[in-house]
Amino acid sequence: MPRLLLIGLLSLLGISGLFSGNGLGITQAQAAPVAETDPLNSSGLAHLMMQALQEHPQLQMAEQAYLAAKARIKAASALPDPLLTAGIRNVGINKFTIGTEPMSGAGASLQQNFPNPAKLSLMEQIAYRQSLQLEQAWHLQRRQIRRQIQISYFALIENQKAQAINAEIQALFKALQATAEAYYKLGKIPQKEIWRIKTERSRLDLQLQELKQQYLLKQNQLRQDLGWREPQIADLALTGLKFSHPPLPALATLETHLKTHPLWLQQNQGVLETELQVELAKSQLSPDYMLMGGLTQRGLLDPVWELRGGMTLPIYAKDKQEPEIEAARLKHVAQQFKLDQTQQILLQELNQAWIQIQESRRQQALYTQQLIPERRLVFEAALALFPVGQSDLLELIQEISKLLRDQRENLALALQEYKALSDLQYLTGVNG
Repeated sequence: MPRLLLIGLLSLLGISGLFSGNGLGITQAQAAPVAETDPLNSSGLAHLMMQALQEHPQLQMAEQAYLAAKARIKAASALPDPLLTAGIRNVGINKFTIGTEPMSGAGASLQQNFPNPAKLSLMEQIAYRQSLQLEQAWHLQRRQIRRQIQISYFALIENQKAQAINAEIQALFKALQATAEAYYKLGKIPQKEIWRIKTERSRLDLQLQELKQQYLLKQNQLRQDLGWREPQIADLALTGLKFSHPPLPALATLETHLKTHPLWLQQNQGVLETELQVELAKSQLSPDYMLMGGLTQRGLLDPVWELRGGMTLPIYAKDKQEPEIEAARLKHVAQQFKLDQTQQILLQELNQAWIQIQESRRQQALYTQQLIPERRLVFEAALALFPVGQSDLLELIQEISKLLRDQRENLALALQEYKALSDLQYLTGVNG
């Protein structure tokens, strides 16, 4: 009777995927096939991405900064505003002499300064390079937000699957407890065995509560990644998702995409800008020009007009400008070094992500093809020997706990792989 009770209870539960035929008539429940989607291609993630990229405050600020810099390009090479002056000149102190004295009169003049054309051209080119840097900063922000949303979304999936594993193990312990109670009534096992099972169930309940608390924290993190927009349940669409192994391009292929990374492009534009800054510092030794015209009314006398032109003579500027030129040159060298360093960092991060994916997949294969199936076989063997007294409940409890641990570790490896896949997308812009 107890042996049949054990078989019947576990068969009715149909523990999903934990074990299959074990010689006692216990078989895995056959559920209707459910179409599963890779999380990278889920509609929920796509919806969250679309909303965030359109509404995220940081992206809006970055875009406006770029548009403002773009609007300043033409203004950078514009002439300075003209200077309009007006005044009265009167010869003598005690009497009004306009109209009687040739040197007295009232007039106005207009002066326009003309910076050296080379300076204006360089300032426009510098403004253009600065706008391109802000544009790449905007694109970089988009990639960073995409990656963070993906990671938070995958963490929610991992948490839900961990809760499902907890529920499966809990159901298994519930069946064992019912069986143990039946054996206890027959006097075949002591009551402490039931207490052990209850202790394990309480431990699972505690783990479940921790998982639920972590889920709320991960949801809060996702809201923050979305710019504090409240994700709706329909937006998340976490059901029907399965961690798989998306095709992974060759490392050499991925490396070719690094030069399209916004950070690399931004640093490259910085190199070009500092090169122009060096030329602008040198151009300060070139003369600037000025043109002025004016008209003076002298009352009854004929009006007087004048037209003047001038240019600066950079006689003393050389000694003052040489340190500026050297500072600009050193800044250019530092920016070039920063670009080279950025290339190395991106390449290193790419290699680390690629290796992480390969290692995670290798370890997952070890769990799914060896460790977990072997753990199930050990459990099923202990389960088969239990009715004849050749294994005890403690052994069954230990095997179930080990099975739970292996499944959770395998799930953590899957999350680790998908985080690395997000890093690959961030670095290369290529979907894994």
